[in-house]
Amino acid sequence: MSDRYYDNLWKDAILQIRLLLDIETGKQPCPRLPNERNKKLPISDVYKYFAYLYVRYALVYNKLEKCSSAIVHPQKLFDCRETLHIVMAHLSEIRQKLVVNFPP
Repeated sequence: MSDRYYDNLWKDAILQIRLLLDIETGKQPCPRLPNERNKKLPISDVYKYFAYLYVRYALVYNKLEKCSSAIVHPQKLFDCRETLHIVMAHLSEIRQKLVVNFPP
């Protein structure tokens, strides 16, 4: 595959991270939740929220993993690997919240 493919994959992953961070900070509504901001949400909606974030971050992780194995530019490779580590850490935090707060 060409460098252009991996550059586009990198850009798409970064855009997805920005979107997810906007959802987590409350700048954008989560597509899986109703738009009622100040009301207390039922536990099933909170579970859907964390599950949505987990799946989306897992998809971003896969894109970054593909990029990290194919990017040859040293600075971009460093940034890609750092971002990959941060996404892995955040993914494990979300998974921990899902496992502890919502047991099967």
